[in-house]
Amino acid sequence: MKIFIFFFLNLLISLNTFAQDSPNFISDANPNSRSFIWHLTSASSSEFRKHFLGSCSTTPISQAAFFPGGSVFAGATLYSVNLVSPYQLFTVDTASGVHTLVANVTNVPPSMFNITGLAWDYTTGIMYASFTNLAASQIGRINLTTGVMTPIGSPQATAAGVVAIALSPDGTLFAADVVADNLYKFNKTTGVATLVGPMGSNVTDIQFDFSDSLAYTITNNQLLVSTAPGGGTVVCTFIGNTPVAFAIKPPSNIIGIIPQEIIPAEFFVEQNYPNPFNPITKIKFGLPKASNVKLIIYDVIGREILELVNEFKQENTYEVEFDGTNLPSGVYFYRLSAGENAVEKKMVLIK
Repeated sequence: MKIFIFFFLNLLISLNTFAQDSPNFISDANPNSRSFIWHLTSASSSEFRKHFLGSCSTTPISQAAFFPGGSVFAGATLYSVNLVSPYQLFTVDTASGVHTLVANVTNVPPSMFNITGLAWDYTTGIMYASFTNLAASQIGRINLTTGVMTPIGSPQATAAGVVAIALSPDGTLFAADVVADNLYKFNKTTGVATLVGPMGSNVTDIQFDFSDSLAYTITNNQLLVSTAPGGGTVVCTFIGNTPVAFAIKPPSNIIGIIPQEIIPAEFFVEQNYPNPFNPITKIKFGLPKASNVKLIIYDVIGREILELVNEFKQENTYEVEFDGTNLPSGVYFYRLSAGENAVEKKMVLIK
């Protein structure tokens, strides 16, 4: 049951926590994109650090007593998961590093030993996870409120040791396999894995930066950048503790929508909370039946500022995070329409 831990312990090269930049630094690595990274310090502890993607020079934030199996932003919220049992889903405060337990992750197939990756689909509000026993791997969906896992399809022996998953901007779910050192695509509906090609050895995580649609891979303690995961040009090299999971903060216009798993009796749109806000607020609404949904932000003179949602949604209760970082203080309006229903409310941004 601890095979996967052994694999990662073999990757530890020291307990130092400094980093250096590689002379192979390329301008394609976005130096303005913030990443938050977990470095493994022992079999049951890790260090939470931050850095910009143009460099491997990291800044320590906090220590944690768990083994990160995956980390990803769902909107403006950073989620991480404990790789080994008891499987736990955390939110992480990126300023302090304080991690708060959301729920124990339940319904993981008993044949699977480790949860190894997280990937969030901002268009559907679904959190995907990968789990493996090194003979087969599987994907599933995690309810962000209850922690209940819903496995998708069946275990895939083709992709035996999935160590990381990532969703590309076009919605493709990629997976890195450390047994065969290959890159795969997973069908999000059937759970079937399809070979893409060689990945490279000792991959610990893959992520996409939505600000430039580039893929970033951590392999052999190096950060690589490319137009697709699994290779590319070396940006820099991490020195010291093994980086086992990282998450790239999305731009403010990639916030997305999070379902609450509650079907309401009637249509509603709540007042955003908090209000006034600085710079993030949440808008909650409920659909008693499936509808085309539009959620648009306007300024005080009626100009459209941002389209937060424009897609077909199933009946459910949803929560959308809006980030006003790039807007000036002032009065704004949000209008949500769904089918024949439409509601407009006022909100105030104060900086």
